[in-house]
Amino acid sequence: MTYLDLAGNPDAEIRAIARTFPLNRFIRNYFHTLESCLRQGDTPDVRGFLAQVEAQYPGLTNKIAELLRGRLLTRLHTPLDQRLFLVSPVLWWQCRNARRTIDRWLPEPWRNTSARSLIRTAARLRRDTA
Repeated sequence: MTYLDLAGNPDAEIRAIARTFPLNRFIRNYFHTLESCLRQGDTPDVRGFLAQVEAQYPGLTNKIAELLRGRLLTRLHTPLDQRLFLVSPVLWWQCRNARRTIDRWLPEPWRNTSARSLIRTAARLRRDTA
């Protein structure tokens, strides 16, 4: 089924689930882009970069924080690093760097970006929306 099929479903519960899809994608894209941009810099300054993002896209970071808080309130799975972002973007960045370093030494199935890890994440999302 596509998002539009789910969003147009007569069952209110399915429509509610469908509404989370674009938000999940929005949050994932934000963090992916943020991390990619910070990794491109020689000395990534999270606060300075977020100030540039705020100047270019006013309110974007606050909107992401609001969406993350909403996910926590509705008890939807929110990755630890995204929770840390709510506490401190610097702490989020340190966690991402630590995880990236640790992943290099872990066996493939245990890595954060392994296929098995993605399958576990999908299963967790299914449980959250059930």
